[in-house]
Amino acid sequence: MMPPQPAIHHQSAQASRHAPTPSATSDIVVIGGGPAGSTFAAITRKYAPNARVTVLEKARFPRWHIGESTIPVANGVLEELEVFDQLSASGAIKKIGITFVWGRDRRPWNADYLLLGQRDAPRPQDVVDVVGQDFAGLRRPEQDAPFTSFNVLRAEFDHMLLNQARAFGAHVFEGTRVSAVQPRPDGAGHVVTWQDEHGRSGHIETGFVMDASGLSALMTRGHRQRDPHMSNFAVFGYLSGARWKVTYNGRRSHTTVFIASIDHGWIWYFPVADDVMSVGVVTHRDHFRRHFRPSPAAQASTAGDLGDPGGPGDGDLETFFWQSLRNCEEIAGMVEGAHLRDDILPPHADGTPERVRACQDWSSWATSPVGAGFATAGDAAMFVDPILSSGVTLALQSGHRAAYTWLTARTRPELDSRQLWQAYADYLRGEAGSFLQLARFFYGNNRAAESWWWEAHRIVNGAGRLDLADVMGAPETRPQSSSADAPPHGLGHASTKNPTAGAGDSAKYAFTMATAGFFPVPRAIPVEIIGHLIAGTIGEGFVGHEAAPALADELAAIYERPGLPTADALARSRIEPITDFHLALRTEPPPRHAPSGQLEVYHDLVTDDDAFFHRLAVAPTRISPALAPVVTAIPQHHRVSDLMAAAPALLPPGIAPAATISHLAGQIVRVAALKGFIRLEPDGPDGGADSNP
Repeated sequence: MMPPQPAIHHQSAQASRHAPTPSATSDIVVIGGGPAGSTFAAITRKYAPNARVTVLEKARFPRWHIGESTIPVANGVLEELEVFDQLSASGAIKKIGITFVWGRDRRPWNADYLLLGQRDAPRPQDVVDVVGQDFAGLRRPEQDAPFTSFNVLRAEFDHMLLNQARAFGAHVFEGTRVSAVQPRPDGAGHVVTWQDEHGRSGHIETGFVMDASGLSALMTRGHRQRDPHMSNFAVFGYLSGARWKVTYNGRRSHTTVFIASIDHGWIWYFPVADDVMSVGVVTHRDHFRRHFRPSPAAQASTAGDLGDPGGPGDGDLETFFWQSLRNCEEIAGMVEGAHLRDDILPPHADGTPERVRACQDWSSWATSPVGAGFATAGDAAMFVDPILSSGVTLALQSGHRAAYTWLTARTRPELDSRQLWQAYADYLRGEAGSFLQLARFFYGNNRAAESWWWEAHRIVNGAGRLDLADVMGAPETRPQSSSADAPPHGLGHASTKNPTAGAGDSAKYAFTMATAGFFPVPRAIPVEIIGHLIAGTIGEGFVGHEAAPALADELAAIYERPGLPTADALARSRIEPITDFHLALRTEPPPRHAPSGQLEVYHDLVTDDDAFFHRLAVAPTRISPALAPVVTAIPQHHRVSDLMAAAPALLPPGIAPAATISHLAGQIVRVAALKGFIRLEPDGPDGGADSNP
């Protein structure tokens, strides 16, 4: 699979008219055979081989799709799908990080996957080479099993996943479109109406529908929230003859995704095969409409994506594409002599080849990603700005988590299935909120250009700013944040101050607690990478470029030095609620080395406030559901000591010693503060902060 110079064979309707049609009943119907749907179907069948799983996919594979780069957390899902070794041995390009030119001085910095788990001394022969840049500072040791991910041609990658779902026993029907989904009259599932490319049609009665239909979002159409400030257009194509910007040890086998900011947006540039460079220009829709009008053929081909671009501009897609690349000093020399390929993108509606395409990158999410007898995954559940290459990985992760949720509900009838699926929805919200907040951080802090485009982003994404010149100052002068600071549509932050820190540690605690309140924690990107992403983005615009490594270390230490009151001082602290929260069921998959198809189930503090969704993954803690009355009482008490005194009477007699209940009440308060749901203030002059949660 994935040959060095592939020509993509686009979908065809040549399948036999005598091919089988879907059965009239199925335990599960999956709408869409992309990464989310294929992963859900394959994992479900792997652990429930008797389950009847039907996948309905409107296209015929292989077919083109955008979103061609994974991040390392996807490897665990690929291993459980039993395709990781196949992918690793194929022609897929190994991705070892993300290289950014996002600073005012145009110096590159790296989110280096080879840092993950790094313990050995560096070897000088292991070098990440960036053409035209001095990258000696990115020398990294090669791991025995390096934390790499992949750049892939989605036509081949998605086909591999769909075939794996078939191999596990899912019934896959390509060229079959779902036209309607209706609840059954008895409430026991749904009736799915389908029609195939030959005009045949039918109905399937099913107990569960997995909507993995992408941005079509069949099950939640009309119930989707869009972020008005993260509405960009991407203009992209594929080049032959383009030079690799990043290599590893001079070999064209490992690379990074290269991202460079420009006056009106940013450019991605990375190989998906030896002589296939994926290149895209991202700009805001207002700039797109103001300065660009596509050719009639392009407009007809991509009308569903462009959304009436209009505007006074008289350019075309290819002109816009090439001008953007040639005006970027880091890219211009790479594309001299390169040409656009016409064998990867689907042809225009009139059959002529397409070399450049545009689509809208409008961050959005389903307001209710689960419902009675259905769930969503992948883009149907959430679509996030592509700055961090999260799309295909979130599709794999959400398909995997949804399959585990269905399997757990099936084998553990004592659990409330509605709560299980709500835990899945909270997981989706946590991931989407974290990535959206990170995207806001990138757009809100870029100082590479002083154009109106970036100034507008710095204004509308102002709540994503982290001004270290303030948070590194004296604790008593630090500005405080609350949910009122949150921008629209749930991308806000909250900060916690700690005025009781000693003078020598005040800057450390100020920084730690400010970032702990703001800081998004997506499961998909480990803290080692997050630290370098945040530090590199800030760069010299705040505290000096040379301080970036130290800032990365401080970010990584958030979990080690939370800056909360000591155990003795905790009872003397005041409680200041920031947002509503409650105790709810949460789930986690088993460790990567021991997959089982079953989720671990526990209870933890969660919030329904979309301004705090990016905090849902912070400090996971197992809290007994018997302590729910204590959780409910937290915002009703102004002092921790009062809560601890009242807690024993809130629970049934004899459930535990009063001293134990009081201690647990204090620990729950600490967890709520770690998650950013409350703020703790000293109630006296002798309060103190410790360095352990």
